[in-house]
Parts: sequence; C-alpha cells; structure tokens
Amino acid sequence: MRTAILCIFIFCIFILTVGCVSRVYILEYDATLYVDKNLTLEESYTYKILANDKYKMLYRNWGAPITYGYDINSPHIRLLNLSASSKDMVGYVVDYRGIIYIFTDNRDMYRKIKDLIYKYNVLNEVGFYNPYRYTAGTYTTEYKFLIYPPIDVDEKGYHIKLTLADNHLPYSKVKINIIDKYNNILGLSASSSGLDVHKTNFGYVIEGSSPENSVIWIDMHLKPNSINGFVRYG
Repeated sequence: MRTAILCIFIFCIFILTVGCVSRVYILEYDATLYVDKNLTLEESYTYKILANDKYKMLYRNWGAPITYGYDINSPHIRLLNLSASSKDMVGYVVDYRGIIYIFTDNRDMYRKIKDLIYKYNVLNEVGFYNPYRYTAGTYTTEYKFLIYPPIDVDEKGYHIKLTLADNHLPYSKVKINIIDKYNNILGLSASSSGLDVHKTNFGYVIEGSSPENSVIWIDMHLKPNSINGFVRYG
C-alpha cells in the first residue's frame, strides 16, 4: 500500500550570516495534534540564541502547500493564527502561491520584510521578523494549523503519515501530545531516533530529543471517515 505523506520541514535561520547551527537551537518543541474530524496542529518553538545581532528571522518552513484564510482542493495546511513572545517580532506568512501577509502597519518594516522574502525566494513559510535583530536569549513562537492530508485507504481504514521535521536545528526537548478524543486511532508509530511513544488516557505522547536533521514522523491508521482530507485509493 502506498503511504500518504505530508512533509513539514523546519529550517535553520541564517540571514546575512552562516554557521547558525552552533549559535541557535530549539530548546523545546511542544506540539499538540488533535485527531478530530479536522486534523489540528498546535506548535510552540522555544529558541535559544547564543549570539548577539546575528539573526533577523525565526521561521517555520513547510514542504507542503500552506494557505491563509482560504482552502484549496488538494492536500494543504491552513494557518489559523500565530504569536510570539516579544512585541518586536513581526509575524508574516508566505503561502504556496507566493502571496505575502505581513502583520504590521509600519510601511518601512513591511517593505524590508517583503524584500527579504523576495531575495530568498520564500514559499510556504510562516515566521517572525525582528527589525533590531535578535539578541542572545530565549524566544518563543507559536502556530496553529488545520491539516488536510493525503489519505490512503484500504480495507482496514485510513492511513496517513505526517513528517513534522526533517532538515532542522537540534531539538533539546520534544513533546508531542496526540489527542484522540473519539478513539479514531487504530494504530500509531513514530520515528524512533531519540523519541519514545507512550499510550495515554487522551491518546498518545511522544517525548525525547531530536538531533540535527533527524526525521520526526508520525504514522497513523485511523477509522474510516474519521478525518477530513484527500482520499487516495491504492
């Protein structure tokens, strides 16, 4: 049977500098995946920046189409909202068509962010720009998405695979809560490198750490018609 894979990539930030892996890492990645009719993902990234004034942007890059304020008739991820720990961090979204959304009334800042996005040919990205550059310290960004994945179907039900991280910074701590309120999950597995999976009263929890560029994925067999997405019969 084919495996439906929705790829989601986290990339290192190095605007106007190089070698950022040694100077910034993910102190904590905390996510909650709600396995309801609408598959909902909430994420929190706590960054530890060790160098002053090196970086302007912290972002989350996707390997699947992202939309904001609308849906499309194919697998995609729809951003619902985003927030950050500092008022100096200006949020932005670049969807799969290259349409840019920047959440500021400052025209000069809007232009600077737009110029950077064009310079690096950005698509399918959400993140935060700091016009003053980030000083050494801890910063948190949060995102909420609706996921409409490709779904493979067989005689047992639905099958999806979500790749939550691939090419990414080191994660010192990972915690992913999977909320299965309606007992839709028939079976679940996850990447084994540095991560443990436990059954809980509410679903599952995945915990541990993730070295740089190791894959974090979740493979789920679900009851038929349990979630919205785009069905493929193999």
